[in-house]
Amino acid sequence: IRAMGMIPILWNIDTKDWKYGKEKEDEDRVMDKIDAIPPGGYEPIILLQHDTVPSVVRRQREIIQTLLDKEYRFVTMEQCLGGEKPFRI
Repeated sequence: IRAMGMIPILWNIDTKDWKYGKEKEDEDRVMDKIDAIPPGGYEPIILLQHDTVPSVVRRQREIIQTLLDKEYRFVTMEQCLGGEKPFRI
């Protein structure tokens, strides 16, 4: 991947939203993962979620607000990587 001018990027929080298929349980499981993130916004987070899970998609506003309330901010991958571009232009 690096030879092609790209940086491999993985997540550090997997909600496993794809695994269960029961909407209420999916929502609760995802929110449990979000709630477990410590406040302060100091730890970089790459959160893996899937847009194929309708219950999780419906709760995106709540997930985003919960992270904002914990003083996290949303940035681009370049910013997350400290200015390094994840791909070569």
